[in-house]
Amino acid sequence: VVAFGDQPAGWQSDILSLHFPNDLPPATPAPALSGDPKVRYLIPNHPGTQPMPPDSAWCHYTAVAVPADQRVPAQALAPMEQALTQAAGGTDPYRSRPKIIPSATIDTTFVRTPDGIFPADDDETQQPPGTNLLPTIEHDMYNRDGNVMPNTLPSTKAQPYNLHAARPVVTLINPASPADDLRYVLDTAFAVLTGKSYKSLWEDLSNPLADLERQIAQSDTHALSMQGNRYLLIHLFGMAVDIIEGNNGPTSRVPGDRAYRGFALLHHSGQNRISCVVPEFDASGKNVIGGNVNVHQIWYGGRIESDTMFLDFGWEGGTSRCGTPGMAPFPPDVPWTITYKIDVLNRGGDDFSPATMYFNSPAPPAAPAAAVAGPVTGAPTISNKSLTSPAQVIAGAPIASAKETNYLGKMIVETRPVGKPSAPPINIAFGPPHVSMDQTFFPMQDSTETILKVKMAPAKYYNLTYTWGWRFHPPRAQAMENAHKILPAPINVNIVDEERQVFGTGNPIDKLGDLAPAKRMWRAFNSALQAVNSGSNPDYVRCLQQLIDARNAYQDWLDRNHLPSGVQADPKSDLTLLFVNNTIYGQLTDGGTTDLLNWTKRGDKVRVTLINGDYFPHGYLNVDFGGNRGWENQFKSAIKVGGSGTFFSFGRFHWRFNTVPASIGVAPAQGFDVQGKPIKPGDMPATVTPGVHRVVLEMNFEPSRRLRFYQFDPLHHDVAIYSVH
Repeated sequence: VVAFGDQPAGWQSDILSLHFPNDLPPATPAPALSGDPKVRYLIPNHPGTQPMPPDSAWCHYTAVAVPADQRVPAQALAPMEQALTQAAGGTDPYRSRPKIIPSATIDTTFVRTPDGIFPADDDETQQPPGTNLLPTIEHDMYNRDGNVMPNTLPSTKAQPYNLHAARPVVTLINPASPADDLRYVLDTAFAVLTGKSYKSLWEDLSNPLADLERQIAQSDTHALSMQGNRYLLIHLFGMAVDIIEGNNGPTSRVPGDRAYRGFALLHHSGQNRISCVVPEFDASGKNVIGGNVNVHQIWYGGRIESDTMFLDFGWEGGTSRCGTPGMAPFPPDVPWTITYKIDVLNRGGDDFSPATMYFNSPAPPAAPAAAVAGPVTGAPTISNKSLTSPAQVIAGAPIASAKETNYLGKMIVETRPVGKPSAPPINIAFGPPHVSMDQTFFPMQDSTETILKVKMAPAKYYNLTYTWGWRFHPPRAQAMENAHKILPAPINVNIVDEERQVFGTGNPIDKLGDLAPAKRMWRAFNSALQAVNSGSNPDYVRCLQQLIDARNAYQDWLDRNHLPSGVQADPKSDLTLLFVNNTIYGQLTDGGTTDLLNWTKRGDKVRVTLINGDYFPHGYLNVDFGGNRGWENQFKSAIKVGGSGTFFSFGRFHWRFNTVPASIGVAPAQGFDVQGKPIKPGDMPATVTPGVHRVVLEMNFEPSRRLRFYQFDPLHHDVAIYSVH
């Protein structure tokens, strides 16, 4: 962590170029070859523990001044929105998105990874798959103690679906998705208001908005139609709001046959989406022989939505976070299962491929651990690992430049009691990163509900399950995490409590940024509803303008591989990520949608710009999926049974952190009214200044063919994921 005053002359040019600061240590060499099979690389103890390279070196700068012409993000209104402003008389009171005022300063972090543990291969693109491919071995994984980890072999020649605990059950369902029904609302309401289809706006190619201007000019005539269809419009706009909010009660206007009922488009409910692993007992009723948790997901377009964000094992005093009364804690050494119910809606067909990441067994403690100060009594104790970095900031420095501590691989379970324990607490200390794998690659089709039961390794190893869809990746992904993990220093908070601290008080929708397409739709439909209900003379012009604005936001919401309209990507980065609605929109500078092609060999640099449009801090964590420590192909390809899985389906890989957990944060956005004063929670801002953080990574190993790296927000994981191939 480096303070501004410590920098040599010319530091700013280092920040804005690809040159790393002089005091950042060089890449740490890989472990030397040895006759000891535990440290020999290529095939050290495979399928045991691969060697763990040293931590990445990094340094962090706060409040870096940016020239006015290079500030991020820039904003430019689309031609249609400019014309809408003109049609409204030169003002834009109907707009549901604030204007962006970029900050004059940003944060910047440099990361230099260690060398890969495999021989360098600069011809990986010409001679795939590279030196980091491990041989395929039909055996469960071993932990660092040499013990077998059950249920860690996803596929064999004899049993391609080796981790299926039961035969999948497939039934037909109504495939209508939120995207379908919102499109129906938009098209129907526009026809009611104007007497024409929406495509009429584009029939005059010389002036595509001339028809809209004519519609506004004829507002008195159209207002009669609006009054005659008032209750239909109220129903349509109310249905759109119910879809976006995920309303599933008796008053919801969402049709009862929709599989997506209850799944909101606004992402603020993670603290309420906790599912328990329920123990299963033998005939005596005393011994736990297994356990199961039920998870319900919907797949459509570029999205996976789940009713579960956290998995609870009841380890804290025997009390479950999900509120199951009297449930005994699940034993950490017992395998268990997840029963998935996957509703595949229109444009959702894909291969079901949950990738579960496991920790290793912990190393024996060398000495009693020192207590870590935390916000609650009884916080866990862990040992402080020294940070490898440049000169430290002196004591008493501003918080923005305070020392940040590296707890790489030291996520552990909290042990403080909750309520009245029904059983003694189970103290679990997770080990370092170990292995991950696609547990299945089962093809699913639109209009189907598929129920699959997947076998899991013992709970003491469980980190998270990252469910992804290959055909729309990025950004189709969703993650469930072990509810007992604690975020590393300087946060020192349980991951569920972190979610509750943001969304547990006040109106949670207020915390979501107003640049988010889903929230823009929500505001526009609510405003259109108010226009229809505005006394005896409904406001036709305002209703039509809000409807057009809702459609603009809808188009942005459909595509997470481009930043929403008006938010410009950083031209100085390879990839720009926008945090809004507690999720991530991404855009590659070269225009690609999935492939980051400029990293193929050691020493290549990757630049990522992080923009936070939400009103709470986000984090950034970059994880290597086997490029440094190796990855393994498996046998089953989904192509033969109509799926899309290819060369690397069912792969196992040894993961590690490229960046340090909890070290890269993105400051929250700030909203201001027309006078430039901070808004009150829930108010519509006139302007927004997002938080911005540039990250430069020097990658000193070759990427795996499976995935270049996994990017997500460790503070609020769920669907805040944008990984690239």
